[in-house]
Amino acid sequence: MMWAIMSPLKSIFIIVLTTILTGCAFLQTSKSGRNNNDPFRSNGFKIDLPKSVSSVKDATFFYSNVDGRGKSYIWENTQDYTYMVSVYNLDNGKVSLTENDKTNILKEYKASILVPLKSNNITFTEKKYVFNGNEGIEIQATNPKGNSKMVSRFFTVNKRFYYIGLTYNPKTIDDSEIYQIADSFALLDSQ
Repeated sequence: MMWAIMSPLKSIFIIVLTTILTGCAFLQTSKSGRNNNDPFRSNGFKIDLPKSVSSVKDATFFYSNVDGRGKSYIWENTQDYTYMVSVYNLDNGKVSLTENDKTNILKEYKASILVPLKSNNITFTEKKYVFNGNEGIEIQATNPKGNSKMVSRFFTVNKRFYYIGLTYNPKTIDDSEIYQIADSFALLDSQ
């Protein structure tokens, strides 16, 4: 008899528990795609984004006599955001990069971002960015219509070059959440 009384309570408990668990799962990944409970990890880094990426592409560049080869990881929700993290292993034919190599890579990579921004009359700001003692650059941009913004950070650590590009709709995603994603980037190894 006691079980008959408990049965409806048990059903309600299961429904409430399921709702809570589903709600928690929903809260893990917000409209911005941020996932701080179980971050993406690959290629020696982690970032608070879902483990499932929209695409992974081979990536290459050649700046200042330094060859860069690696991968670009892309998360995309065409209505709200496109995020990309690129990791390049650098080769200049030497054991290590000089400070001059690093400065030239940053300068040339920055130019590759700024040229299209300037030619499309997109407002931008540029500032120094430091990641774990490694100098880099941060560029923030807003398109003239105000329906998209971009935060890009790029820097070199030893013989690796990192690019974090976060483009988003500021009408649906708050700037502070974008910076939480950008700030969540961390290295898993010392290369």
